[in-house]
Formats: sequence, structure tokens, C-alpha cells
Amino acid sequence: MFFILSKIFWLFVQPVSLTFVLFLAGWMLSLLRRRLAGLVFVGLGLMIFGLSAFTTLGFTT
Repeated sequence: MFFILSKIFWLFVQPVSLTFVLFLAGWMLSLLRRRLAGLVFVGLGLMIFGLSAFTTLGFTT
């Protein structure tokens, strides 16, 4: 059971998926007129995307 839960957890926490979820949450918040919160989520997504793209943070074996 732990193995399956760890795989599901990693599916959502890996850098690419987390970036996508943050961008999606920011977009949804901006549609719901929560502009500041949406910009925060998009900014966090951009930071994680930049860190995972240009450093070894996104490299997993």
C-alpha cells in the first residue's frame, strides 16, 4: 500500500506536475477575480519551472 501511495504522491509533487498544477490554479484564481492570489501561484510556478529547467533540481533518477 505504501508503494502505491508514494507513486501517487510523486505524480503530483514532481517539478513538472507541480508547475502545471500551480499554473492551472493561478489561471483559475484569476478567472474567479482573485488576481493577487493567481499571480502568486503563477509566480511560484515560474520559479519552480526555472529552477527545474536550469538547475539539477528537476533531475530525478
